[in-house]
Amino acid sequence: MHSHSIVGKFRTSPRSVDRAEMSAHPSSRWKLVREMGLDYAEDDIVDESIPLLCPISAERTQAGGYLVVDDAPLERHPLRLQCRTLLLSAERNVIYDSRAQGVDDAYGCLTDGEQFAILRRTCSALCLLSRSGELIRSIDLSRISRHRPKILCWTPRDSFLVAFVAGPRNVDIVEFDSHGHVLWSCVESIATIGIPSSMQLLPDESILVADEFHHVVWQLGRSGSSVIRWGRWHSPSPAIENLHRPRGAQLLPDGTLLIADANNGRILVVDRAGHATSLRVKNRALFSPSSVKRLKNGDYLICDAGNRCVFELDSRGQVLPQYGSLKVRKRSLSLPRSVQYLGDNRYMVANTAHNTLVDVNRRGMRELHVNSHCRLFWPRAARKTKERTVLIADGRNSRVLELSPRGNELRQLRQCRYNGEFLTLQDPHDVRLQSNQNVLIVDSPQNLVIETDWNGGVAWIIGRDRGVALLDPHSAQQLPDGRILIADTRNHRVVLVDPRTGSSQSITEIRAGAAHCELSLPRYAEFAPDGTLAIADSGNNRVLITDLDFSFLWVLSGVPDSPIPYLSLPRWVQPITRDELIISDHGNHRILHLRRRNGR
Repeated sequence: MHSHSIVGKFRTSPRSVDRAEMSAHPSSRWKLVREMGLDYAEDDIVDESIPLLCPISAERTQAGGYLVVDDAPLERHPLRLQCRTLLLSAERNVIYDSRAQGVDDAYGCLTDGEQFAILRRTCSALCLLSRSGELIRSIDLSRISRHRPKILCWTPRDSFLVAFVAGPRNVDIVEFDSHGHVLWSCVESIATIGIPSSMQLLPDESILVADEFHHVVWQLGRSGSSVIRWGRWHSPSPAIENLHRPRGAQLLPDGTLLIADANNGRILVVDRAGHATSLRVKNRALFSPSSVKRLKNGDYLICDAGNRCVFELDSRGQVLPQYGSLKVRKRSLSLPRSVQYLGDNRYMVANTAHNTLVDVNRRGMRELHVNSHCRLFWPRAARKTKERTVLIADGRNSRVLELSPRGNELRQLRQCRYNGEFLTLQDPHDVRLQSNQNVLIVDSPQNLVIETDWNGGVAWIIGRDRGVALLDPHSAQQLPDGRILIADTRNHRVVLVDPRTGSSQSITEIRAGAAHCELSLPRYAEFAPDGTLAIADSGNNRVLITDLDFSFLWVLSGVPDSPIPYLSLPRWVQPITRDELIISDHGNHRILHLRRRNGR
């Protein structure tokens, strides 16, 4: 198989192109037609004096102020260790801002008294600071672990716990005193923890760890042994006994366990008997809570990374004055993936984290009936065919499913045959019906795009043998000329492959006139009948609209006319025309219908 690149090239289209189209159109050129999945509170409580990007931790100082850690949003690429620490007075004045000091990698925590410490993530150091932000001592951490430090906490033993993380299941945890003397370490011997997002040293010297990769809260012993305190290992779910990307956990002296269950949009309160409830927030909905701590007065201090705010919550569920704005009153969708516009203000959505498909029309939203031998588990894509059947990439069930118009299972596919061998699907992320009635399947974990019939007879495979090497592909579509358009996510490109010849073209950046956009984690690409190419450029939190000649480039990153005016990890985009788009704004748990102002 051979390939050639078309990146960096600008080829004029045969048609006449307006000069105004030869640059990136700003988001202000678009208007919001409809927003689905979120209801907003009318009496919005706002304090934007200190803008936050992604607050992941907050502590209250003895003087009534706050120490806030403001991280970079999730899934940025390349991996950025940027992190900002703010120390705020009770009067909301900034005492210390790491970014203002030229430090962009500071993850902070309070220590004894009014002192605090910052973890320098990129240069592997810990700095102890006075309450006014003056450096007292710096400790080199590179001698302790070969990994980069990710998070830290101060313990009741007047020591620090630091988690060093190289990637999932590649974690070291070390305890040392304020002079850098190692008191205990668990280096290269933790076999269970995926990615720690918070830690707490418990009275029995074990460590409570929120693990956002395995979707559980662990209790880690000094020997490296571990037991799950809450959640089911690697099984994200909205069920009360499960978690989905927990970002913070705190065990209280009375045995109550608090968990910031981020992607389920809730704070779980688990009593010592193991009974769990969700913390009530009056007239508001949590979006992506990343930290929770109970204060001495019984109130809760909460960070909501999705809402970009820090606030206190009293025992009645009342939100007290805060930094940022808790805008959302109700959240109906949870991490939606696919969206298909059916015309006449009707949409079908894969409501992935709720394991459902929903139909949205003028009257509202309803769950679609699914009568199958097992429930949907993480449906990543759903498409209605011309015959009104529904194709589903039922990811975590490792199958592709077809339903009748009434929701009854017609057929499913779990295994294919290729070159005399059986190929079992692992986690299909996309499925389309081909004109020959075969199905086009993207199996992301196996880095494959497959065309097969419903009996498992494979016509061809992209990503196997000596062909094009894919890495975490998320979508595929056959173009009119027979080539396959693939969002090759972790290769940070869109690639066009001819399955007949093996030739390929790779798009890693788009240039049109003075506009230049480099792709980062593109999760979806779709080519519309009118020649429009839309790309969900997730790592850059934007949607790009162009064509295969790059004769124009429109960049959409803001959302006009919405209380949440930005995209967060868009996962799907359907171009109705070049002037009209449907977007699954995955990280913001909503579907957007946008139209270009004065579109021609």
